[in-house]
Amino acid sequence: MRCTGPQPTIALALPHMASHRANFSGVAITSSCASDANTSSCLVTICSGRVVLKGSSVSGVRGIPLDTVLCVVGDSRVEVHRSSFSRNLVRPLAVFGQAHLLMNGSIISNNTVIGYGGGLRLEGRANVTITGRSRVQGNNASEDGGGLVARGRVVLRVDGNSSLSGNSAGQFGGGLAAFGNVSITLTGGSSVQDNVARNMSGGGLVLWDSVECVLMGGSRVHGNRAARTGGGLLANNSTRVSVLGSSIDHNKAAKVGGGIDAWDSVHVVLDANSSVHGNSARIGGGLYLLDNATVSLAGGSSVHGNSAELHGGGLFVGYNATVSLAGGSSVHGNSA
Repeated sequence: MRCTGPQPTIALALPHMASHRANFSGVAITSSCASDANTSSCLVTICSGRVVLKGSSVSGVRGIPLDTVLCVVGDSRVEVHRSSFSRNLVRPLAVFGQAHLLMNGSIISNNTVIGYGGGLRLEGRANVTITGRSRVQGNNASEDGGGLVARGRVVLRVDGNSSLSGNSAGQFGGGLAAFGNVSITLTGGSSVQDNVARNMSGGGLVLWDSVECVLMGGSRVHGNRAARTGGGLLANNSTRVSVLGSSIDHNKAAKVGGGIDAWDSVHVVLDANSSVHGNSARIGGGLYLLDNATVSLAGGSSVHGNSAELHGGGLFVGYNATVSLAGGSSVHGNSA
């Protein structure tokens, strides 16, 4: 661990970490961060300053009365390079307040959490970038957000061929669950793939309550599965989804919305040769739209090759929902 700038302050959950105090040098040690109540659930908390982790490994943490290994709070800035957090029975990382986290070339894998956010928990105004072929994979949450959960005005960027893959949630959001004004950008060939919502909806992503989500730069949401709705993603309550030069493909929902399940004033934009293809569901193989949801296709984008067992192979357009096509866009080759 390398610390730069003013001396960082780190809180250790005592007595669990009492025997490890000597392993932390160049930092101020305390038992809690006075400015953030969330530290009570964390084994180690970075309260302030800038910390860089390189080539680090955290694995096999279990059997403690806390739910997170490392928390970043306040206005702290933490960089994690070429490191791994794997096979823990508590959540590896959480970011609160206005803290920043950069995850570069690192792996969060095969962690299991009773609750939400199997790999990461992001809250408040946290700013998080996952880049450099980083992977959040194979994590499991009993509730929402198998890979990660985000709440509040979080800003999340996933780029540089990074991925959220093979994660599993008992309820919503196999890969990612976002609630309330979260901003998400998936770009640079990154992907949300092969995630599962075991009992509910949003195999890849759940975007709940005014989330802004942009998929661009050849990114994909693919191969995800949901026990109910929204194999690729579930969006509701004024959420906006923009798919630009990217695809939502080969996802599956047992009930409705194989690719996208959108309702309650959600707006979906497909532009710049984007596609929703190869998805399947009982109703609405590509998209299932309801309650004032709107979909706009432009720039040669398409909904094609999707299938439904009953109705709406490409799109199922329900109560007060609308679809518009422009700029050479198309809906073709779907089946029901």
